[in-house]
Amino acid sequence: KQKWTPYDYAASSFWWITGSFAIPLNCILIYLIMFKSPKSLQLYSIFLINTTLGDLICFIFSESPPDEIVAYLKQNKPFYKVDHFFISGNHMINSPLTSVTLATIVLPMFPIYCLVIFFYKKVHNYLLHNKT
Repeated sequence: KQKWTPYDYAASSFWWITGSFAIPLNCILIYLIMFKSPKSLQLYSIFLINTTLGDLICFIFSESPPDEIVAYLKQNKPFYKVDHFFISGNHMINSPLTSVTLATIVLPMFPIYCLVIFFYKKVHNYLLHNKT
């Protein structure tokens, strides 16, 4: 049996603590978005909820079976001793939803940055030419 190092205990404690706080805090966030948002931000609230739930659903269903991940690690990383540990995650090649999840996270960034730069320049030019 493989013994845990202090790093293993620290990492495990960290993930248990943050995971224990993350689930209730996310539930509170969803409650606040749904029921406590100002009327002027109602449309924005719908976008937040859709994005949050969509990411959660895509991530949950993109998870691969632990046996697949252990087999992959034993084949490609034989020096990892994973026999006595809980393994979870996803394997991109075997799960098409993982690609969808990553695409929803990565692809919107470039257009968002372009919009930020565009509006920054518009506001900057407006302020530059309309000094009062």
